Amino acid sequence: MSYIKDAVNEFLTRSEGCSPKVVAGFDGFVDTLVRPIQKKLDDGAEYFNDMEVFSEHIKARAGKSCSVGIDTTVRKLGGNAPIFSSTLAKLGANVDLIGAVGYPVPDKLFADMENVTLHSIANPGETTALEFNDGKIMLVNANSLNEITWERVKELIGVDKLMEMYSDAGIIGMFNWSDMINSTDIWRGLANEVLPNVRGISDAVVSVDLCDTARRKSEDICEVIDVLRDVSKHCKVILNLNYNEYRQVFNALTDSDAPEKIEESDMLSVTGLDVVCVHFHNGSTAFDKSGAATVETYFIKNPKISTGGGDNFNAGFTLAVYYGLSLRDSLVIANAVSGFYIKNGHSAARNDLISHAEEWERAVLR
Repeated sequence: MSYIKDAVNEFLTRSEGCSPKVVAGFDGFVDTLVRPIQKKLDDGAEYFNDMEVFSEHIKARAGKSCSVGIDTTVRKLGGNAPIFSSTLAKLGANVDLIGAVGYPVPDKLFADMENVTLHSIANPGETTALEFNDGKIMLVNANSLNEITWERVKELIGVDKLMEMYSDAGIIGMFNWSDMINSTDIWRGLANEVLPNVRGISDAVVSVDLCDTARRKSEDICEVIDVLRDVSKHCKVILNLNYNEYRQVFNALTDSDAPEKIEESDMLSVTGLDVVCVHFHNGSTAFDKSGAATVETYFIKNPKISTGGGDNFNAGFTLAVYYGLSLRDSLVIANAVSGFYIKNGHSAARNDLISHAEEWERAVLR
């Protein structure tokens, strides 16, 4: 099991003294994380820790009214691009974030991020996340993100500034397609008007998260995958999916059901992209031209936070791919970055990964 520590040590060696330039966009949320209360106690509360128990509680009250108490645990910056950016900055990257972080003045939650330069294009959306030990329910108000169009991005940032930002970028983030009604046009504008005209783009790694494709039609999914194929003409594209998204994307592109065993799905041929990473309840599987790899998740029994765990995973995986780690080692880094965040409630610095890897190995060998 030393492969876990070996992967972390290889990651730290390759990243020593290397601070990649990152550009990420285009969403932004303020997240309020809450725990639903199952029972009030004299000295506090007993929470709904299991989503199934909570769902049965709601189901039993169908056709009636009910009240669910909540305890707010934290109010924090949110959105896929901001959390991805914050995670990479903590790991040593220099980040330009184009997003809904407060307009015309960034919200203080975003302005306090270190090593992240903000480029504001709208006010943030709002998310209330009901957190459980085995998952979360996200209540999302994304109306402010509907103001963001490709024309607005060009107007507020400027084409010359966009060219400057994306030139020599090592990592590019494109996120939250499902919540942003104009996201396909924004990504198409980036693919057609910016990426072909900037220097150093062939060395870049693009991290993509569609984010809950269930809210979009199959033809919309096919359209955005076509746009990502255009992006892949200029640089390496990673498509990050959870298990439900994997099934929906596979079905949309092939008009057939996805194999239950992800390794049998041949996602590279199906999507036409460079890397596809699918994370599911107890592990993750990734594909690239070398084949496929699977790594089991280190289960965190009592998570301190779950909202943002996927963004930390994507950040760790993308950075490891950028540094040239193998597919399996990249999945180890992704799980280490995400696991540390879920366990501790904040993103890892580089050296935090060492102790987390040791803890992970002890748990596996126990």
